[in-house]
Amino acid sequence: MKEKETAADSSELLASLVDGCKSGDQQAYERLIGLYSPRLYGYLLRLVGRPDDAEELLQEVFLRLVRSIGSYRHDGQLTAYLFRIATNVVRDRHRRKKVRPHQVAESEAAEDDAGLALGDQVAGDEPAPDASLGLRERADALNQALGRLPEEQRQVILLRHFSELPFGEIAQLMDCPVGTVLARAHRGLKRLRELLGDDIET
Repeated sequence: MKEKETAADSSELLASLVDGCKSGDQQAYERLIGLYSPRLYGYLLRLVGRPDDAEELLQEVFLRLVRSIGSYRHDGQLTAYLFRIATNVVRDRHRRKKVRPHQVAESEAAEDDAGLALGDQVAGDEPAPDASLGLRERADALNQALGRLPEEQRQVILLRHFSELPFGEIAQLMDCPVGTVLARAHRGLKRLRELLGDDIET
């Protein structure tokens, strides 16, 4: 029961923030940015590899949100909406610069991801203060392994674990059949297991 109440409260909060943003409430924008910035930044960082670039792209994501919020119809899918914007921002950047995403630096990966399962590690959440060196090394190994995946496989895995998008929506976002997305996810996870042994939680 508590989980349902929490989900309802969260949905109501997001609906309220969206309404506030539409009416030009600066505090609503700031709260929305505070809620989504860590996950979006983590996603962008792993796609572009440089903190400065990720920060710049994060600002572009929220600028695009400001421009489009008037036409946005809140249906409980704000997270998916923001990650679609983030994906498009990265795609536009690659089209302009024609560069592949870079691997996150080892020290940054260890700081960001120590002690977390795959779903949390790729989401860029803060580590527990008492995270052990062994867990930091595992987190670092995961980030190195993610960096070795082909771009399309890495993007499917990141989208799936960051925004929890269903595969159907990921397929629309990447403009390919659902079967292709499933195959990329399968191959990507298989490759991660090969690189990390079986020491990976999905």
